[in-house]
Amino acid sequence: MDNPIYGERRGIEGKLEKIIDRVEIPEQGYLTWHVSFDYPEKGWRNDYAMNAINHAKRLTIAWIRLFAFKPLLPFYLLLAILPWKIKIINKALEEWCNIVGFYLTIYEHEYYLKIRYYSEFSIELKKAIQIFLLKIGISEYLAGMVAFYFASFIEYDTGYRYRLEDLFTETSLEKILANPRKEIQKLVELLADRDSTRKDLIIKFRSFGRLLSLILLVPKIKKAFKESIKEIKFEKLQLDDMDRYHVRDMEDYKFFGMTIEERRTKWPPVQHTWMEIPYEELTDRELENYFI
Repeated sequence: MDNPIYGERRGIEGKLEKIIDRVEIPEQGYLTWHVSFDYPEKGWRNDYAMNAINHAKRLTIAWIRLFAFKPLLPFYLLLAILPWKIKIINKALEEWCNIVGFYLTIYEHEYYLKIRYYSEFSIELKKAIQIFLLKIGISEYLAGMVAFYFASFIEYDTGYRYRLEDLFTETSLEKILANPRKEIQKLVELLADRDSTRKDLIIKFRSFGRLLSLILLVPKIKKAFKESIKEIKFEKLQLDDMDRYHVRDMEDYKFFGMTIEERRTKWPPVQHTWMEIPYEELTDRELENYFI
């Protein structure tokens, strides 16, 4: 029986794939060079990890949309004054980690990268989340697990990472520290403009932005948020030359605030070398040799 991981690929006829030339492992990250491309791609193509993480991500988005539900605001005001609020938050995060951990172990652990191979973006994101959670009183172990899971969501979803890098490129450390709630709202609406055809993604980001804006009303949390941002290398959250090279030809998002037509005028398309993979003729193990 066909592995469902490759079911979608087998259903697409004539799909072209980049040809892997070589892989480099620098001090931090994992770089894949493809034939005829000037820059390598960050990260590791992994259909198994991507599929498992998508399950966990859907669950997380559902939680975020629930907690961002406006009628729950009175509950948060009550929670803010409870002396045992950190215990409640710890418990909620613990249960979330248990569920996410279950989804991420659907497949064998051999299909996941060690943290040292994560991209610089994911590493800095993990660091910021972990510092923030520690500063508001979350246990060290739990803070590390939550941060690792969120970093993994981005590490195995290049589309999300590119979008976040594009948004962070439109702001700065100084602007976020000066008025975090205002800047977060600006970035959410910027995404809505640049990814206007993906209504579901806009809803997700607006829900997350609303939840983050709500909790930043609490002085202790706002202070922890600012301190966590100060302790990371903010420039690592932004597009660099490698990322700019690969996103400039992507059609599903207005990178740099430019339409695909505007970008093709500025950077005329280059003819690359591709290969067509006969999915129907290959076994799962043979496909794994290419994609894993």
